[in-house]
Amino acid sequence: MDLAKRDILVNSLKTLKKTKEQFLNERSSQLKKQQNTNPHLNHVVTEYNTYLTGLNSEKQKQHNALQGLVNYLNTIIVDPTSTAELIKYAKYDIKCILAEIKSV
Repeated sequence: MDLAKRDILVNSLKTLKKTKEQFLNERSSQLKKQQNTNPHLNHVVTEYNTYLTGLNSEKQKQHNALQGLVNYLNTIIVDPTSTAELIKYAKYDIKCILAEIKSV
């Protein structure tokens, strides 16, 4: 029962995230259009672009770190000294990390 509630919460958070991203993209587009007619918006648009650049940089760092973990787990899988149980856990962890990469 707890897993079902958690899944519902995760799905609603994903939907909320998508909605907010769409809103921010629309708002950014509007600000860029209005920037030509209102010089006071130049600073706002510049700050917003700086924020987005930083956010994208953080996402890229997360993606690189997770990819590094996947690479490490793959080396464990191909290592001939790894036990069957260790390989099983490594494959499961890779599956979970790849799912996380998709969400980043």
